[in-house]
Order: sequence, then C-alpha cells, then structure tokens
Amino acid sequence: MQIPADMVVNAIIVAMVARAKQHSEIIYHLGSSFRNPVNMSNLHDFTFRYFSEHPWINKEGESVKIGKGIVLSSMAKFYTYMAIRFLLPLKV
Repeated sequence: MQIPADMVVNAIIVAMVARAKQHSEIIYHLGSSFRNPVNMSNLHDFTFRYFSEHPWINKEGESVKIGKGIVLSSMAKFYTYMAIRFLLPLKV
C-alpha cells in the first residue's frame, strides 16, 4: 500500500505549523517516492519506535506505555477483525 503524495505534503505542512513559533533544532521530513515508497508497515514501525523512545506523559507524570498494535492491509480484513474481536463476543 502506497501513501498518496497529498498526504505527505499535508503532513509536512502540519509539522511546520505545529513548530512555527517554537525555537527548535528538530527537523521533520516525511517523504515517499515511486522507487522507494513509504508503506504502512514502515510507518507503523516508525511510529511505535518513536513513541516507545519518547512516551507521552499522563496527568500523574507517568509515561504512557503503548502496544505494538496491528496493521490491516484492507478494509475487508478490518471488518473481519472488528467482527471477530468486538461483535462476536457481544453475541455470546
């Protein structure tokens, strides 16, 4: 699954606006190409790694632990997962 270019551009613009009034040495770069596309699996891994190394802090000042989660490759698999995971237990 490839990420459309407009989503990449929108993500870059949002990152720029979010940091516009802050002095920061952080540089955001999100890119993709036809030859070497960023796929959902990579994005999932990058996100998990980032939030594992830079956890959110809750109201009590404790870091929020995150799970790896799952990536489903199609809407059909999503609907099947939701039915098995959430609907089926409600019917039992």
